[in-house]
Amino acid sequence: IDNMVQTGQPAISGSVCETLALRRDGSTLPIEISLFTWTQAGQKQFGALLTDITERRHQEDELHRLANFDALTGAANRSLLQRRITEELATGAPVSVIAIDLDHFKDINDTLGTSAGDQVLSTIAGRMQLCIRPIDTLARTDGDEFAILLSQVGDTLRSSSVAESLIAAVAKPIEVENQRVQVGASCGVAVSPAHGQETEELLGNADLALFQAKTDGRGRSFVFVPSLRTE
Repeated sequence: IDNMVQTGQPAISGSVCETLALRRDGSTLPIEISLFTWTQAGQKQFGALLTDITERRHQEDELHRLANFDALTGAANRSLLQRRITEELATGAPVSVIAIDLDHFKDINDTLGTSAGDQVLSTIAGRMQLCIRPIDTLARTDGDEFAILLSQVGDTLRSSSVAESLIAAVAKPIEVENQRVQVGASCGVAVSPAHGQETEELLGNADLALFQAKTDGRGRSFVFVPSLRTE
């Protein structure tokens, strides 16, 4: 930095950067460094203003969380799911989308109240997260509707196997407010490139397969076939 000041390089004055600072106890904190120069008694002077930006980072992280994740379950929201599907498709890698709808969930809200319903949703989201890999994405797309992106998976057999494990996980009884409740799940599966190469096409076809699974009697999965869109 001294060399930059002495040689009069213009990039130094007014520049701002963020980095980590080291406390005496060995811990770190994020800081913003503002650099500036001035001339005093014919001599070039250099100064730096260091600002603790811990609170700003916390606020930015919270805004990011609110914009991308469901506040109740911690799962991704629909917007983030769509972006991740689009990013995966852009790489040319195969992906699978599983649309999930909870069966008879409304009965819990009607009989035990929305607080109990929220606990059930959180529990179910946690169970479904355990059925997928860290590189996959679980999203809550509506009230009792979820979707999963299986990264780099274009095999319908593998996707169907994951769907069946999701159904089994959801079906286990849940203790909530001294009551034992149980809900089911239906799943629709669509894979790329066989069932679509665009984000909305894949999501739409997974929804059509989900509708068919529910029509067939609920508590099961169905893989998209082109005749569903024709119908």
